[in-house]
Amino acid sequence: DSAYYDGIIARVKATRDAAAAGFAQRGWFTFPSQSNFLFTEPRNARGEAGPAVSKSAYDFLFAHKVLVRSFPSHALTAPFLRISVGTDLEMQVLSETLDAWLHSPNA
Repeated sequence: DSAYYDGIIARVKATRDAAAAGFAQRGWFTFPSQSNFLFTEPRNARGEAGPAVSKSAYDFLFAHKVLVRSFPSHALTAPFLRISVGTDLEMQVLSETLDAWLHSPNA
């Protein structure tokens, strides 16, 4: 069913692009993506980035049962998180949890 398949692709792209725009509003660098995930460099409330900031965001998300990928063992990937595009509701939960992280004392 091509119409159904095309609709799903359009929805994933729209959700991905909205998430990337949300990261950009936070001042985060995100690599352009043509896939169903985003590779983004989180910044804390002070605007700092780096492996420690990425770990802090990852740990906070994990503690709140929002699962993303982290690649801390390589210097080029350690400052980034790989975030799969989920449903609009899942991405809203991600955004709200990231906002909570940014307002937490550890961010």
